[in-house]
Amino acid sequence: MKLFQQLLVAPAALGLMSPVAVSAADLNLNDISEYSNSGDQIQSISNFSDLYPTDWSFQALTRLAKNHSCAVSIPSSAITRYEAAALLNRCLENIAQLNSEERRLVDEFAPELALIKGRLNGIENGVGEFEAGAFSSTTKMSGFAFFTGGAVDGATSDKTHLEYAYGIDINTSFTGEDVLYTGIETGNANGTLGLDSSTTGSSNALAVNSLFYTFPVSDFVVTAGPLVDQDDVVAATTTLYPETFKLSGFPYSLAGSETGPGLAVSYGNDNGFVASVSHVSADGNLPGSGIGTEKGDDVTSATIGYNSDNWGVGLAYAAGDESDATAGYTAVGVGAYWAPEGYPTLSLSYDTKDPETGNDEEDIFFGLGYEWGPGTINAAVSNIADQLGYDDRMEYELSYTYPINDFMTITPGIFYQEQNKGTDDQTGYVIETSFTF
Repeated sequence: MKLFQQLLVAPAALGLMSPVAVSAADLNLNDISEYSNSGDQIQSISNFSDLYPTDWSFQALTRLAKNHSCAVSIPSSAITRYEAAALLNRCLENIAQLNSEERRLVDEFAPELALIKGRLNGIENGVGEFEAGAFSSTTKMSGFAFFTGGAVDGATSDKTHLEYAYGIDINTSFTGEDVLYTGIETGNANGTLGLDSSTTGSSNALAVNSLFYTFPVSDFVVTAGPLVDQDDVVAATTTLYPETFKLSGFPYSLAGSETGPGLAVSYGNDNGFVASVSHVSADGNLPGSGIGTEKGDDVTSATIGYNSDNWGVGLAYAAGDESDATAGYTAVGVGAYWAPEGYPTLSLSYDTKDPETGNDEEDIFFGLGYEWGPGTINAAVSNIADQLGYDDRMEYELSYTYPINDFMTITPGIFYQEQNKGTDDQTGYVIETSFTF
């Protein structure tokens, strides 16, 4: 839950997607007039030819919206370039760093993005893609809130619960191409419902959970900071399943359970190939541990992947070393997705973990998403097993994400989890309301 967005819609995009932060007062009409008299330069803006689901840019926008859980309604038919630019602008507020495909989208719609933002002079003066589409030299703050209610039959406490999660995301750019990201979160989840929003914590106290700086170097993007999650920098697209309810793929190689001083590098090109590598020291701030020591809890991760027009595949690897407090492990996972036009989006992954102590673990995950009515149906099944097969168990979930408007979404759902022998299986009934601002 990072980098939620500013909201305000351009009239041409109303009813399709969230808006961008620009008002009539911000639009310099003299600049528009001068720009419109500049001959060929206006052609790229005035050419509002439709984008069709078979076009590369349409499919790339769809992947971007799903991969970053943008609170937008993904179209299923032709849209104008202006509508596509408004969707892109909304989603860019969710992204700490861009991969090659996302950079290509920014370049493709730079004129429309500049028009939406009321910064036409930025294009003529060669302002970079972040200035045109996402980031400027100012600081931007956005946030989110989740109200999660429900009960779990079979749990220790099967009573009805209502919990919350709250977060503030602050992005500061100094050059127009870099970003200093600060994530501040809190919550009061007790672990019974266990939805993705519960990862904000249970302390009821605001805390800085993420703090890192990202900047480009040629075709690479470098991320470094004192608070980096193990899964903050993942170049490969391993799944299109939103993973915002209960289940998710890659519970081992992309668990994100280590947070601390970290350094990461990601790479992407126009051919669809991407890669990333990172190193995080979970207790690198402690005087008795430090970074990269035998006593420290360090994890090294890497991903590589390929994205085509409507399918992709990704491989993830993580190796945590043994420390005084934790056991070492090696985790490897592979995932693929398929997004055919007019059909459900399918995601499949296999993830395995080999700890230095205890039995091996593996997870097979399958998820699908289908646009139905104004919202999206999401369903997933996961099979978890250890080396001896004693812990082989199934987990299922079904939810429906219904957008009330551009700022509110309601998601009712149900999940079922088989438990270890001697423990009752659990069935959960949950409804979650999310707010973005």
